[in-house]
Amino acid sequence: MSQKNKPSTIAWMITHLGYPLLPVLIEAGIRLIVFDWEIRIDTMSAATLAMSVGLVALFVNQSIRADSGTLGDQVETDTRNGTCTFFTGIGIIFFILFGLIVLLQAVVAEKDMVNLRSTLQGFQHVVFFFAAVPIFSAVAAQRTYKLRAEIV
Repeated sequence: MSQKNKPSTIAWMITHLGYPLLPVLIEAGIRLIVFDWEIRIDTMSAATLAMSVGLVALFVNQSIRADSGTLGDQVETDTRNGTCTFFTGIGIIFFILFGLIVLLQAVVAEKDMVNLRSTLQGFQHVVFFFAAVPIFSAVAAQRTYKLRAEIV
């Protein structure tokens, strides 16, 4: 294996965190430019963030499952399976939040149901507040299991 294609932590971070979060960063950059560099609640779309965080969770889950590291004992195996279950659950929760936000945005915009606007904002705040949990957990999982990746 050449030095150029050697698995690395940086490659893992780019692949499992950078790529799924790229749409959020691009969208926020475009909106910042349009909003004259003013940060507002709609600078980032909660729906895009929810989908991206869901993808991060599923990517990390698959990375942990595909890791060919040796498992010492049953406790280590159970810990790894528990971590995978955590990321699967987080992915499902954020995909559901994505669907709810998109549905509420469509209903509020098309049917002019302003009484649902506070519910929509509540779900958006949940996504903005809890999005950091899976991202920091992904970094912790990478360090715990010493996950590596290659950028081909």
